Amino acid sequence: MKSSIIIATVLFLVAAGCASGGGGVKKNACGGTAALEHAPSDECGLCGTYVCDGLDAVTCEGADANACGGCELLALAPGDTCGLCGSVACQGPEHAACEDPGANACGGCAALAGVPGTDCADCGMYQCDGNEAVECAHPNFNGCGGCEPLDHEPGTICGCSGDGQWECQTANVVACSDTNVNACGGCTALTGAPGDSCGVCGQLDCTGPETLACSDPGVNDCGSCAVLPHVPGTDCACGEGLWECSGANAVLCELTTLDGRTNARDLGTFQDTQDQIFSTYNSLFPGEDDEDWFRSYCTDEFMAYMDTRAWLQSPPGHDYDLCVYYLAHTGDGEITCVFGTPDTFEGLPGCCSRNTGTVDEHVELEPNALGSADDDGTFFYRVIYVSGTGTCTTFRLQYAF
Repeated sequence: MKSSIIIATVLFLVAAGCASGGGGVKKNACGGTAALEHAPSDECGLCGTYVCDGLDAVTCEGADANACGGCELLALAPGDTCGLCGSVACQGPEHAACEDPGANACGGCAALAGVPGTDCADCGMYQCDGNEAVECAHPNFNGCGGCEPLDHEPGTICGCSGDGQWECQTANVVACSDTNVNACGGCTALTGAPGDSCGVCGQLDCTGPETLACSDPGVNDCGSCAVLPHVPGTDCACGEGLWECSGANAVLCELTTLDGRTNARDLGTFQDTQDQIFSTYNSLFPGEDDEDWFRSYCTDEFMAYMDTRAWLQSPPGHDYDLCVYYLAHTGDGEITCVFGTPDTFEGLPGCCSRNTGTVDEHVELEPNALGSADDDGTFFYRVIYVSGTGTCTTFRLQYAF
């Protein structure tokens, strides 16, 4: 009887110990008792980390890369439409931007089979057929078998004798068979000949078949008789300059403010703890204003990381390049190009983005001031025209630190 009581007491104590969690069982990092295959916060997949899935398991969260193959959240989705006729495309694994070729010559987005206003087939000319296509418009052949309009219809009467008629000389030229006419096509003897000089800068022109008159515009604004392509004193370079006389026969675009590193437009002073993107806008025009310069000053704050970034969006149908250079406040500066290729300008180290076509530009560099505890310095942004017909539509320069 006593042994039965002892056995029962032992069983009771064992059961009580189990019920109270006795024995000090060690818990895992998720709060359970099972051995975990991976520790929470360990990396998994391309971009993910393991997180607890209940008390006794972990699962991989955020393993997939973004649509460009990187891990950062993209501001734009590749493949989305943007601009006038563009779409968003990857510019590296962590950045996507709009690639927009702009409208075609008919105002649409489709690729055209020909350029409106150019020749096609026999005597034809392309013209827009709506916004997305062209058609070859065929005028009739002239009376000589050519494509140009004739001054006179072949076979009609001409001359002074009454026996002459207009005859084809070439496919696009007719001449009167009666050679007794004057240079204006009449029968009266002329005093002078069409094209003779007269007045200050004029010449004689036919004012009818029997008369000549002097057409004289006088001297141009630069003092000669040449026809100037632009009027001196009017705007050029999208309002950043004025046309000035370059001698008596030509004009030159003189910029109101010269472009260059020494007179770069000041964007302000920043700190490398400012985590935001700033923007500025300007325009270029080939042959008048081919590059623009900007500058900003950035201070290196205590325990902060200086990472200078810049992006350039060119006008549709144009190709501009972007370079960023570093001038250390103290000591010699050096840089590491995270995005872009190394470059130097007037001894300053920098990085350039020279994508072909109308692809946006992206530069990212890490500066280092040799011999100094801080990387304070001035950053110069250079926007360079490469190709395009020319437009005063602005480009957008974005920058961050």
